Amino acid sequence: MAYVMAFIKKYTALLIPVGILLLVLLLLIPTILTGKALRKDMEEISVRQGKSVRNWIDKAPSSKQSTIEEAYQDEHARDVDAVELQVRQSTMRELASYQVFPVPVDTSVQVFIDFGKKFRGKIDSLVTQMNARSAPTDQEVHLEILRRGGTSREDSSAGYSGRPRSARSRDPLAVVTLAIRDAFLEKRASQISLYASANLFGLYDYWENFGYQGPKAIEDCWYSQLALWVHEDIADTIASMNSNSKSFSVLTSPVKRLVGVSFLKYANYFIPSKTSYNRMSAAVSVEGDFPAYLSSSVTPLNRSAMSLNRSLTPQQQATSVLGVKAWTTRKCNEDTDVIHFSVSVVVESNAVFSFMEELCREKEHKFYGYDGKGSEETFKHNQITIMQFLQEPVDRQALVHSNYHYGDAAVVKLNLVCEYIFHRIGYDDIKPQAIKDLLNPPTVLTPGGRGSMLR
Repeated sequence: MAYVMAFIKKYTALLIPVGILLLVLLLLIPTILTGKALRKDMEEISVRQGKSVRNWIDKAPSSKQSTIEEAYQDEHARDVDAVELQVRQSTMRELASYQVFPVPVDTSVQVFIDFGKKFRGKIDSLVTQMNARSAPTDQEVHLEILRRGGTSREDSSAGYSGRPRSARSRDPLAVVTLAIRDAFLEKRASQISLYASANLFGLYDYWENFGYQGPKAIEDCWYSQLALWVHEDIADTIASMNSNSKSFSVLTSPVKRLVGVSFLKYANYFIPSKTSYNRMSAAVSVEGDFPAYLSSSVTPLNRSAMSLNRSLTPQQQATSVLGVKAWTTRKCNEDTDVIHFSVSVVVESNAVFSFMEELCREKEHKFYGYDGKGSEETFKHNQITIMQFLQEPVDRQALVHSNYHYGDAAVVKLNLVCEYIFHRIGYDDIKPQAIKDLLNPPTVLTPGGRGSMLR
């Protein structure tokens, strides 16, 4: 024991350094281990950062990027300008007369009479463009049968009524008469591409019997011009559909007959009275079948349409004159004007969808400036959307098909209600002030300080 105590006394001075050494060793070992982990982590971080820097360097934009971006944005701007120009040009259309819009060149009634003559001339041109003609009247059939030696009896055996032929087969003279009639009808069908007449376009008769009614005459001209643009697209569609017909004959044409066009009612067959042999009148009132703007109010904007719609319920008025709700939700606003129209045709059953597609296809038109004196320009328009369509069977023995020869193909009656849009930027410059006021009634301040619309 004494030896131990002597040893401790001898080396007491070394206890503190030894303790410190042991403490250092205890701290150094974890530090070394931690340092290795830190170095590993630092190396990994450094590698990742190096890769990121290299990626950034690789993806760094070229010094020419700003120039490229500027050119890209300029191209976008040109696209916007091109779209705006095409929108404007789509409603820059040729006019029936350049003496009326936006104000008549003078106050004489002759200006409006001349407009009516030119309007009718345009419709006649559309009929010619479609290579169309009306079906023979009963009088024409009767005279042809007499000329060829058939019977003059106007009964079911003479072949005028379109009744089933089996009922007449026992009478030899009736058989001859029927053969003469069929040959005559087939000959007429082979000479034209379509059954149609100018009178099917409602305002054609209106302008033949035009009566000046003061300031309203300018409105008559304006709505007639809108109608003419629609008629032109319908005629273009039919002419295009029938252009591939090998013989340009009703017998082989996809579109056999234009039943009618209307802005105020569903287009349908017109059955002339027995006293009307020489003329196929349109099934519209003497007031005229004028287009009606589809406004945001419950009443369509057209003086004829307004009087027509007094008998309709508010819900009916809120749709359109034709009673069709615009599923496109398009109505007249600060950018566009909207109208609806109805068109009906007898068409081969396998050409129904082709006709609809052609009607809505982009079309070309000529423009000579709104004074008619500019150089000819060719623009494009695509303004028709189909709202509603219906197919009906065709009973060839019915009275409405008497004297019509459609050929051997299966045919149906196709009824369409369509939307037609006009871009104001394209034609507001020639829009009469009365029409502008109708579409954009002035705002006045009421005593309470609130604005109200006058109509």
